[in-house]
Amino acid sequence: MTRSLVKNTRVYVDGYDLSGMVAAPPPTMWGFTQNDWAAITDPVVGVLPGRCDIRAGSINAVIDNTATSGLHAVMSTPDAVRDLMIPIGGIATPAAGVPAFMAQLTQLNYKAAGEEGIVPVTIELGGWDERGDTKAYPIPWGHLVHANGAETGVNSAAGIDPHGAASSLGGFMMYHAFDADGTVTILVEEASTNTDGNFDTLSGATSGVIDPSSAPVSGVLALGTTAAVKRYLRWQIDLGTATTVTFALGFVRGIH
Repeated sequence: MTRSLVKNTRVYVDGYDLSGMVAAPPPTMWGFTQNDWAAITDPVVGVLPGRCDIRAGSINAVIDNTATSGLHAVMSTPDAVRDLMIPIGGIATPAAGVPAFMAQLTQLNYKAAGEEGIVPVTIELGGWDERGDTKAYPIPWGHLVHANGAETGVNSAAGIDPHGAASSLGGFMMYHAFDADGTVTILVEEASTNTDGNFDTLSGATSGVIDPSSAPVSGVLALGTTAAVKRYLRWQIDLGTATTVTFALGFVRGIH
C-alpha cells in the first residue's frame, strides 16, 4: 500500500509555486455523465459513459501581498484561465514519474476574509475552461517528467516509464517555468529504448521559445489524438540566451 503526505504535494498555477501559501491541495474531480437506455425487451437498463467532467475545488490559502509574485498578485483576478498542476510526491517530495493532475481550469472567484493575524483566502476553481488550449483529452491525470528544479544543460539521463508501453492516442504536456536568466525551450522527448542516444523530441511537445526571466511562464501543448507516443519519456531543454532555468514539466498520455 502506498501512502501520501500532504506536505509532499505541490500546487503550481500559471508558473507560480503556491505550495508555501496553500493549506492543502484543492480536491480534484474526474468523472463522466451517465447515459442510460433500454429496449422494451431488455431486462436491465444499460449505461454508457457520456461527456467527461474535469474540475477542481477551492484553494484555501493565506493572503500574501508580495509584489508581483505573492498569492494576491497572482490569483486576485477571477474569470481567468489557470494552468493547474498538482504533483503528488507520496512520502517524499515530488520526483519524475509521480502522478500529477493537470488541467486548464476557470477561476471563478477570489474571497479574502479580514481577521486578526492571518487573513484567509478562498479561491474557487471550476471546470475545464472553454478558452483553454485543448479539450481533446478526457483525462487530467498524467505524470511528472521533471520535478521543480533548476537545469543548466541538456539532459542525457534515462527517462520515465509510468505507463509501461507505447501508445497511439496522443496526449498533452504542461510546463511551469518558474524562473530563468533568459530565453529557453522546454521539450518532452520519447524513446523505445531507455538510453540516451535513442531519445528524440516528441513532435508537438515543445514550449517554443519562452522567457521566464521577468515573470513565470506556463502552458499546455497538445498532440493530435491519434499521435504515437513511445514508451519512455524524458525532459529536455534548449537554452537560448539563458544559462539556467527552473521548471516543472508533466505529460498526460492519451489512453482512452
